[in-house]
Amino acid sequence: LNMLAQMPDWPNRVPPGNILTPHPGELARLLGVSLPALLAQDRVTVTREAATRWGQVVVHKGAYTVIAAPDGRVALLPFAHAALSIGGSGDVLAGIIAALRAQDLPAFDAARLGGYLHGAAALRAAPGPAGLLTREIAHHVPRVIAALRVE
Repeated sequence: LNMLAQMPDWPNRVPPGNILTPHPGELARLLGVSLPALLAQDRVTVTREAATRWGQVVVHKGAYTVIAAPDGRVALLPFAHAALSIGGSGDVLAGIIAALRAQDLPAFDAARLGGYLHGAAALRAAPGPAGLLTREIAHHVPRVIAALRVE
């Protein structure tokens, strides 16, 4: 995402229908604004506007991740756990979403379900404030899926 942000016309180079998963710093760079300017805005509004303008699903990572579709739909995830901010956590999220897309889930649905599975797996891996390794989040994804199937 940081490489994309270096290209002023990047939205014209990326075909619509992809899923972007920026954290606030990456989203600020993609939008061409400072991080303080981004943080001063409403997260839902800025994420929805970015998704609409770019024609991409945008997963604005952070406490209570915001997911927006180009058609204006928005989802807010119920997770604000510190485990989701560890290095490599976003790579696990991207992998989960990619696996769901490979099963022909529409982009917005894959982003929502992937984000939910990622957050729930992080909570299972580290229910308290203790730290963890990224691989522990990935390790718990199948358990979360199994638990959801039982419910």
